[in-house]
Amino acid sequence: MIQQHPIVSDGTIPPFNQIVFGMITVFGRGNKIFFNFKNPRSKFKYQGTTEAALLNFLKRLETMRISPMRGPATRGEDGVTPLDLNVDIPSAVVLGVPTDSNMQFSTTLPAVTRKEEATQSAYSNLRYVRLRPGQDPLLEAEAFDGCQTVLFFAQSPTADYGHGFNMHIDIVQETPGGRRQLLPLLIDPDVRNPGGGGG
Repeated sequence: MIQQHPIVSDGTIPPFNQIVFGMITVFGRGNKIFFNFKNPRSKFKYQGTTEAALLNFLKRLETMRISPMRGPATRGEDGVTPLDLNVDIPSAVVLGVPTDSNMQFSTTLPAVTRKEEATQSAYSNLRYVRLRPGQDPLLEAEAFDGCQTVLFFAQSPTADYGHGFNMHIDIVQETPGGRRQLLPLLIDPDVRNPGGGGG
């Protein structure tokens, strides 16, 4: 049975020292379709400690293009794969799907839920990002149809750890008759700090 624990929201933005970004990518090879979660280690960490910096980063997602991984999600020497979010300091964690895709975050389930080992106190304030061309994005507490970016905040321990999460995605399809259908998907990356020191 899938473990689904909500990320508690209290309406405030906690302190953070960096922005960590991960994107779900899709590509076809032959008669197969591959879904991947792309977060190539430190490459997708960005400086930023204020709400203004976070909003400026989110604006970039309107035009950001990320090539999909073409191989398996191999584990590096540090134990991290591209399916993991490497969070070693307090962070704003931004998750997205390509803006030119037929994917969106679920409107019937929370976009991101914690697994049992991810303590409630370490993660907060799940927000649904409404991108608005030419304007600052809106950070909304409620899911909305067509949402392709979400974020939450991680006050993670400094010690070596790995916490599991579920991401709830819908594939939006239309039947030949024009009826809209949603195909739910579950993706489960980890938030971790391999080899972290301290306690």
